[in-house]
Amino acid sequence: MNIDQYISRHRQQLDSPLPQKELVWLEINRRLEKKKHRRLMLTTASLAASITALLFLLPPVWSLLHNSGVRHDLPAFFVAQQASYEQQFKNLSGKLVANGMPPSLWPDQEEISQTDYLIRQYTTDLHQNGPNTELINTLLDLHRKKILLLERIAIEIQNEQKNEIALITL
Repeated sequence: MNIDQYISRHRQQLDSPLPQKELVWLEINRRLEKKKHRRLMLTTASLAASITALLFLLPPVWSLLHNSGVRHDLPAFFVAQQASYEQQFKNLSGKLVANGMPPSLWPDQEEISQTDYLIRQYTTDLHQNGPNTELINTLLDLHRKKILLLERIAIEIQNEQKNEIALITL
């Protein structure tokens, strides 16, 4: 007897309108395990992504926390030049104030304040991160800019005074 004959003779016994209970529960278990496996894979992937992000973010944050109290020494030529510019600024501003022109009346006071702010920020950056040639050159340029602004104000005042004297003598 071959398989085809066996199936045709026993068709009633082999065909069942309801699935067997064991097969139903096996399929349910298989689907639950598949969902558990998918959930485990997602959890593992999110954990791996979190660890990777932490590894990339930790060095810069650690560097900021670790170096926050460190003050690097600045090059001597820069310190000397910066002191010279600050003294020039002090002398010029003293002359302007002596001529009756307090800082609140300076026409470029806002620009001078902004320049001062940048000088403070860049100097702090130099102390925290150490000497940087570009930053040092920028700081020296900012100091020169401040002095030029004050010189321009002084020239404007002198020109106004000359114009006033010329008008008075007319």
